[in-house]
Amino acid sequence: MKVTNYTWGNYIKDIWHILDGKRKRFLFFTILRAIADLAPFGIVYALGKTVDFFTEYSEGSLKQFYILVAIMAGLGIFQVWLRFYGKTRMQEIASESRKFLRLKSTSALMEQNLVWHEKENTGSKIHRINTGGESFFKSLKDFSNSGVHVAVSIFATLFLLSAMNFKYLLYVGVFTGVYFLAEYYHNKKVQYWQNMLNEKREKASGKLHESASNMLTVKSLGLKETINQNSKDYETEYHTTWMKKRNASQFKLKTIKIWSALGYAGFVLLLGLDTAKGEISVGNIVIFASYFGKLNGALHIYTTSISEYIENKSGVGRLMDLLPKQALAVDSRANFPKDWRAIKFENINFKYKKKSVLKGFSLKIQRNEKIGFAGASGCGKSTLIKLMLGLYKPDRGKITVDGIDINEFNHNSLIEKFSVVLQESEIFNISLIENVCITSQKMDMSLFGLASKSAQLDQVIKRLPESADTLIGEKGYKLSGGERQRVGIARAIYKNSPVLILDEATSSLDSKTEARIQKSIEKYRKFKTLLVIAHRLSTLKNMDRIVVMDKGRIVEQGTYNELIMKKGLFWELNRRQK
Repeated sequence: MKVTNYTWGNYIKDIWHILDGKRKRFLFFTILRAIADLAPFGIVYALGKTVDFFTEYSEGSLKQFYILVAIMAGLGIFQVWLRFYGKTRMQEIASESRKFLRLKSTSALMEQNLVWHEKENTGSKIHRINTGGESFFKSLKDFSNSGVHVAVSIFATLFLLSAMNFKYLLYVGVFTGVYFLAEYYHNKKVQYWQNMLNEKREKASGKLHESASNMLTVKSLGLKETINQNSKDYETEYHTTWMKKRNASQFKLKTIKIWSALGYAGFVLLLGLDTAKGEISVGNIVIFASYFGKLNGALHIYTTSISEYIENKSGVGRLMDLLPKQALAVDSRANFPKDWRAIKFENINFKYKKKSVLKGFSLKIQRNEKIGFAGASGCGKSTLIKLMLGLYKPDRGKITVDGIDINEFNHNSLIEKFSVVLQESEIFNISLIENVCITSQKMDMSLFGLASKSAQLDQVIKRLPESADTLIGEKGYKLSGGERQRVGIARAIYKNSPVLILDEATSSLDSKTEARIQKSIEKYRKFKTLLVIAHRLSTLKNMDRIVVMDKGRIVEQGTYNELIMKKGLFWELNRRQK
């Protein structure tokens, strides 16, 4: 759904959907809030009757007057208490729902495949989530503050006038109808510029996030002036768009206020003429004028707050546009089987940015099998791993686990079964130990020690100023490429999943360190399924079999010695390395 087509109906439907589990409470407190806003109509009616009482009063008992004053006081106290109680509870529900929406959105963000993530930069997506969550909260907050009041004031005024005087109802109906037509016309323009404003803001935030998260590159290449100029351009675009939105809002406000002033003056004129004819009492002038004043006040609140609603609608809409429809739903798919036996790639075709990567690829991986993958760069080795992890989806064919399509399984349960070390290990700006143990809620120090030793990370830890508690900088800039790879290997071993995947995981390590890590993994891998994409083919000697790929297809399979004896592509690749 494009945000430009995100209607008020979509907006209300999405808010109702997000309120799932809290709807009854929200409706109950909305009703209380509405009842509180009916109280002033009773106060106005009592005031009008007080005017009539003193218009006709000469002397005698003031009992009726005291009763009317008591009613006004009672209704006033009742309104204040009920209004604040209902509003406070509604805003608590709004805050709970904002928390749910942000957590669910962040979770959904993590579960989407890489094709989805590549459509928009990370900073922009994060901005949409934060803005969308806040816009949802403000939507309910504004509804509790002013929305209920506006709705009650309009409908109560129309209802009371219909019961008292049809002529006044007709006048107020025409006035209100023209008012809302003008609002609709002008709000379309305001909505357009608000959407444009959000787009500019997301673009600027995304680029700033991108620059800040690559600070080492920015500083080393001297990109300060370029980034400053780009930021200036984005901020100029944002300011220009903001000016256009402001002008549209102000023009609307002036037009509406003029109509409102004319409407009120016309209604008072009508009341005055009817009073002169003796058709209504002086007290009724107070009642009808006050009712119209309340209607006018409610419409004024609507006019001044609708810009906030438009902004909130745009924020929620852009969040909903970002997330797939099923993102906020509970993932009811089955868990990845604990005792699976085989994973099969069945006639897989896959293109990346229109370039064919895998063609008719078929492969069966038995549980606890050790398989190496070899081939020239770009032959599709890393891609098949990403497909198996659900990071991409094949264009044709399927990946099955014991005959069941991998897409039938809950993604989180799938990821739990795999420990992956990529060529470029992602490092977070937290301590080294937190980077290694990031996959679990509680740290297991004995497992951390085993993982560190197996990955030859213990030597690195000894050199760090605060040992394993040392902060290693954004993207791990305090560590060398080889040290970052060791962190990645330790992280995968610590996760202790049944399938271990090494995607050129030791390419930045010297041969001695690589050999020691290989020896450690030999002990660790006994009851694991091991998939290795090798940088140095000699490291595949102990694999059960090696799959040799070329241009997205399997061209050879066998053990290391069998493939060397064949003198095919594997033999040629191995010869070149030597």
